[in-house]
Amino acid sequence: MGTDVSLHVEVRIDGEWHHYSFPRVPRDYGMFAKMAGIRSRSLTHMSESKDIEGRAKWGKLSNRKPKTNKVVPIDFTPISEPKGLPKNISAPTKIDLIYYDGDDYAHSYLTMSEIRELSNWWSKPGGLGEEGKYTFESYFGELFHQPFKAFEFGDENCLYPKGIEDVRFVFWFSD
Repeated sequence: MGTDVSLHVEVRIDGEWHHYSFPRVPRDYGMFAKMAGIRSRSLTHMSESKDIEGRAKWGKLSNRKPKTNKVVPIDFTPISEPKGLPKNISAPTKIDLIYYDGDDYAHSYLTMSEIRELSNWWSKPGGLGEEGKYTFESYFGELFHQPFKAFEFGDENCLYPKGIEDVRFVFWFSD
């Protein structure tokens, strides 16, 4: 049995949170460990293995640098331990949560600054996106056709539509 994540992207407009999207995030234990410390025990066990190719199949515990074949360990320290759901989640998010009827756990959310941290971790050397097979946006989508970390809200160069005050990822896990 594996672990999956249900993730909803919500945006705040005029002080109220609204549902934006429901990306189908692939099963990736490395990402789950970084997001909320979920399945990190599996990664620790696998990281003790001498089988580099096998480890790469399990959340890409380490990446080989193309020119040197050197293994670069990945930092799976969670950005945030599960902190529960916000009290003001949007109606579609709440409906999806009800669907799981108790089979869900580790409810949490990431703020915009935590989303940026996750995106930066993804693309740095040794991160999951380093090999170029997947981008952060291929996992989580985009925000109004722009990367999540592209601009600060309220910045005069911001390409997000005016009126968008904030964004968050609301999520939980299930087995």
